Amino acid sequence: MKWLKNLSINLRLFFAFLIIAIIALVIGIIGLKSVDKVSDNSTLLYQNSVKPISLLIDISAYFQRGRSIARDFLIINYLPEVEKEIENFKSKLKTQEEAMDKYEKLINTPEKRKAFDKLKEIHSKYVAGCEEFYRLARANLDNEAFAYLNGDFDNIVMDEVKAINELVKIETDYANNLEQESQEVNKSSSSTLLTLIILGVLLA
Repeated sequence: MKWLKNLSINLRLFFAFLIIAIIALVIGIIGLKSVDKVSDNSTLLYQNSVKPISLLIDISAYFQRGRSIARDFLIINYLPEVEKEIENFKSKLKTQEEAMDKYEKLINTPEKRKAFDKLKEIHSKYVAGCEEFYRLARANLDNEAFAYLNGDFDNIVMDEVKAINELVKIETDYANNLEQESQEVNKSSSSTLLTLIILGVLLA
């Protein structure tokens, strides 16, 4: 350290300010990277979780409305009115499937893909089951239709409900993981920044 003692006061001050400037620069870089990371996570949270969960809520809502309409048109005996209610039901079904198409475009993990493929498979069985339901309703076979609705068809309905709920759970877990990652980034950055600030104060 003898060379340091031999330096003039001006050079010592220069090196001291240089070190402080470097520390300030590092603090700024770390701060900016932390902000960018949190910002990226916020964008991911919206694009890959908030929007998908919103669509899943829509899918569930349209599905439940369709079930309600399906029960209602069984009590109607006038065929033109039955056809009208069936078309209303199909309209809700189409809206649900449009929401499913939108959701599929946002899938970004193998786990979500696997769960969604299972939902699509169950939904195909549901749509096929609806055709039998339409036939019974058009034939005014109310007792048979109610038995079908509360029997085999109900099992398919409950499978679809479970598949939708499973996707909601997966999306919720994904969102929680992103939020936890953001918190860890903030915590780590704060510790690093605090250490550098203390070092800068000591050198000053």
